[in-house]
This record gives sequence, C-alpha cells and structure tokens, in this order.
Amino acid sequence: DMRKRNRTMAMIRHEYGSFGLGSRLEIPNPELEMLLFTKYRLFTVYPSTGVLAIVYCLEKFPSAKITIAGFDFLRNQLGHYWEKTLKTGTVHDTRMETRWIRNLTDNSRLEIL
Repeated sequence: DMRKRNRTMAMIRHEYGSFGLGSRLEIPNPELEMLLFTKYRLFTVYPSTGVLAIVYCLEKFPSAKITIAGFDFLRNQLGHYWEKTLKTGTVHDTRMETRWIRNLTDNSRLEIL
C-alpha cells in the first residue's frame, strides 16, 4: 500500500532530520525492485537487500564500476558474517543471485573484494 509506505517514509525523514541527517537520507524508489526483472533480468521472488543495493548503485552510477564485499553466499555460505550460527535455509535464491553477480563481474560492471 503506497499510502502506508509514504507515511513510513515521512516518519523516517522526520527522524533523520531531527539528527541533522535529513539532507543525507536517500530512500530508493519502489520501482528499483522492478528493474531487477525488466532491465537486469533477475527473476527472484525475494531479492536480498544486497542485490537491491547493487541495482541501486548500478542505476545511480551508470558509468562506474561497482565494488562489493560481504556477499557470503558467493562462498557457498548462508547467513551473514556477523551471525553466530549458520543458517540452514533462506528465502533468497542465492544460486540465482550468485550467477547474476558473477555475470555482472564478467561484464566488468562489478568487482568483488
């Protein structure tokens, strides 16, 4: 529901503004997720926030090579590096996301640290 999203975004902007950070806050457009399907051809139901961040950077800086780090599933590990226990499953299609990231790397759009 767009009204609920807009209310939430207004509250977030207000809170960031109270700390003097309002001008530094950038909230991605909801259409960003649609670009995964239409432009970047990644067909996954639940994209990870990392993949959404990559798409955001690719769109925000179209001529730049994007450097990424911390994608543990690229090393066949589930979970996040800060978690103390290893996950046995996830809602994300990490195999598909891995192929997608590797393709961007092969096409010189991404660099993995």
